[in-house]
This record gives sequence, C-alpha cells and structure tokens, in this order.
Amino acid sequence: MRDVSILLIEDDPVTRHSLQRVMIKEGYGVIAAEDGYEGLNLFRTEKPDIVVTDLKMPRVDGMEILYTVRHLSPETDVILITAHGDYDTAISALRQGALDYLKKPVDLEQLILTLGHARQRVAERRRMSIKTSILILEDDDRARENLKRIFDKEGYDTYIGADGEEGMHLFSENKIDILLVDIEMPKLGGMGVLQQVREISEDCEIIVITGYGDENTAIQALHNGAINYIRKPVDVDQVLLSVEKAAEKLRLRRSLLYKARELELAHEIIAKITEEKEIVVELGQNLRIDAGAFASELLNLLPTPLLLLNENLGVEFANRFVCDLCGNSPREITPEIMLPLGIEAIEHKELMDTIRSVFSSRIGKLTLIPISAGKQIILAQMSLVMNKEQVRRVLMMIGSGR
Repeated sequence: MRDVSILLIEDDPVTRHSLQRVMIKEGYGVIAAEDGYEGLNLFRTEKPDIVVTDLKMPRVDGMEILYTVRHLSPETDVILITAHGDYDTAISALRQGALDYLKKPVDLEQLILTLGHARQRVAERRRMSIKTSILILEDDDRARENLKRIFDKEGYDTYIGADGEEGMHLFSENKIDILLVDIEMPKLGGMGVLQQVREISEDCEIIVITGYGDENTAIQALHNGAINYIRKPVDVDQVLLSVEKAAEKLRLRRSLLYKARELELAHEIIAKITEEKEIVVELGQNLRIDAGAFASELLNLLPTPLLLLNENLGVEFANRFVCDLCGNSPREITPEIMLPLGIEAIEHKELMDTIRSVFSSRIGKLTLIPISAGKQIILAQMSLVMNKEQVRRVLMMIGSGR
C-alpha cells in the first residue's frame, strides 16, 4: 500500500523516468510533472506528502516551488535536486525550510535515504506506522504459505517466492526490509541470494533458514552479512522474535543515518552563516550580538541538546535543551551533567578522549558514539572566526532515534 505520495518535478525526461522508477520500487505513490508550472498545479490539486524538484527549470524554478509549497503547506517536505555549481542556492534553500538536497547525477542510495527520512516525518505527523516488508523464500509450498499467513496476521507487508531467482526478481521490483531465506533452494540457493542482495543494497536484513547439518553454512551466512539463522523445523515464536529484532535494528540504523545527515546539513549551513557574518564568539558569558544570532539560528535548525566545545573541552555554548535538562548552562562536561543529558552509559574519560580525538580529525568529519538503544552522541569539528582568527570547535549533539 502506497500511503506516502511524492510529487516529482523534473524537466529532463530521462532523469524523471529513472527517479520515478526508483520511487515506485521503494513503495511511494508518485505524481510526475515535467516543469515547475505543471508541478505547482499538481501540488494544489493532488496535495502530495513530499515534493522532489529540480532546482534549475524554465518558467518556474525550484526555489519558487519551495516558497510556494512552504506557503501553502508548511508541513510538506521539499527535496531539491541541484546541478554542479548550485551549492549556495541549495544552502539557501535549506535555510528557507527545504529538508535536503541531492546533487546531480543523483546518488540513488542518498535518494532512498532522504526519502526514507521524509517518509518517517510524514508517519510521525500522521501518527501512522510504516509497514515492514518481508520477503519469504522457501521452496516448500506448505511451509511458505504458513509463514505468509503468520506474517500477514502480524501486520507485515509480505512477499513470497519459491526459489532464489524468483526472490531476486521480487527484491529488485519491491522495497524489501527483511528477507527470510531458506539455504537450500532450486535455481539459486540462499547463499547466492545473500551475496546478490548485499551487492545491491545494505538497507535490509537477512535471516537464513537451515536444515539439519547446515550449521557451517549458517555460520558462513552470518559472516557474509546475515543477521541470524533459524533451524528447521521453524519455531513460530522464534522466527517472529528474530524478524522483530531485525526490523528494530533496521529502524535504528536508518534513524542514525537520518540524524547524521541532519548534522551534516546543519554543518553546511553553519559554515555558510560564518562565511557571511564572520561570527564572533567570546569566551565566558559575554556573547556578542552576532554570536547570539548565530545561536538562535542553530536552535531553529537543531531541536536537540547541543553544545559547542573549545579545545580545552570547555562549554562555550549550550542550547536551551541542555539548559532545561541541567538547570543551567554548564561550563564543562562533568560526570554530573552527563546524567541529565542521558549519556551516563559512556564513561566520562572515554567521552573526553573521543572529543580530544575529534579535534585532530578533519573539519566536518562526523564521529558517532552509540550510547543506548536509539540514542547516540554526534560530534563534528567545525571552524569559526573568533576575534578575527580562525579557530576550531567541536559541535556535540545528543540525538535519539525513533
């Protein structure tokens, strides 16, 4: 069921048809327009959930589409497709409320990731659940149909195939989150399916079903990227639990990627703001007006706990989320403030050592520290102008997956 709809606006027919095929395969309903004028008319009549638009088009360009969509429907996410040289315009679009931008030629993995992020936001606004899709590959007709009934009843979007070749066809034509694959199948066995799937995508989890004496093959499957294996005869509770864990792992990994991309985009905007304004950040409490404006823009961009750290590991800026959690604006990261920030699962010394190492890494590189299920610390080194000198700082964000 295609619960989330996309309006795709692209004047190049080859690109438009290529992107449309990927979107349909990923499970979206797609409405396509060949220029911005037609796109805005379709937006008004069809009311899609997501808009993906080329930036450079005749008559009505992507920025005008962004302004109009944001005016008519502020909750609708807009994703821009940009050509080489459109970087400044893309950053401007992000500051005007675009969710993300994609560079031409479009990287399909990045497209799928960005659309997944937008779909998650749509689901949260509607308070709807996104169905997990599962592909069951089993050559035994009775076992295959039994498993399908079980997963249909549990609310999964279920696909079935009798052999590996049929399975690869289904995988290439549909968005599949989890594969439940018998090791022994005609035409193409489970190990062959595993290998081919991993060559196509990492955005899925694979569980193999093994018969008696297949333990060595099952262990090899784990080494090759399977998340688990289940022995025959299949225990229903065991297979349901295993699939549930695979789905949760997939959700957490995607959420981490969404958060990492958010921070990457925020870093690009921060770099642009500093370039435009030569922001000055004073140590201590005497923040200049420019720094206050900078902090306000950050708050609007990142509604999560955020701190700016200097090379002495002192806290130069803490946003209101941190202050609300800690009761004040901390001057340094101490074991005492780690508890209200929800990062007590990591040792204080380990966190400090990691932050020090980030200062020696390249500007903009992300360092991710998982600290609990669905929560991570994200660190990025950035460059700021302070007292007309270029200095390095570390941006620290505490993100929680959904």
